[in-house]
Amino acid sequence: MAPTPTETTAQGLLRRTALAGFQAVCEALYPDNDLGAPSWRDAEMVRRADRLWTELPPESRALLMAMYSALELGGSLLAPSVGPLSKVPVAKRLAMLKRWKASPIWPLRFLAEAIKSSSTMVYMSHPLVSAYIGATKACGTTAAHGQPVKENAFAGLLPRAERRVGGQS
Repeated sequence: MAPTPTETTAQGLLRRTALAGFQAVCEALYPDNDLGAPSWRDAEMVRRADRLWTELPPESRALLMAMYSALELGGSLLAPSVGPLSKVPVAKRLAMLKRWKASPIWPLRFLAEAIKSSSTMVYMSHPLVSAYIGATKACGTTAAHGQPVKENAFAGLLPRAERRVGGQS
């Protein structure tokens, strides 16, 4: 992605590096598949992350961009490989993230969770993904992205005793 006119050269480089790291993660976590689930491409993750990050408070945006930039520039050192994370084969990237998630070193576990959580928010907010998983809202209204929702969608998930309203079941 090219920097916007208001970005400095350093900001533009940080943004492009962060988005390259984000894409490298997304290619591993949300791959093209035969299951019918939307891939990272279908969910337009890089384009949407670029837009969504601008809506974050500056401190949060800076942390996300620093994390994904560090992954792009230095994550492959922990893979182990040489070069940018985006140049590491996708299977090795996924294996690296799985190792980090199961690591006895808590900062690696924390980092793996931050990567998974922040990318999942972008993925799950796409209408194709919502439709694929049959996402509904308990309120019975139309979702922000125009997908129909089901009234009382979560009622079946509660234990029977909790479903009682006013003592009735």
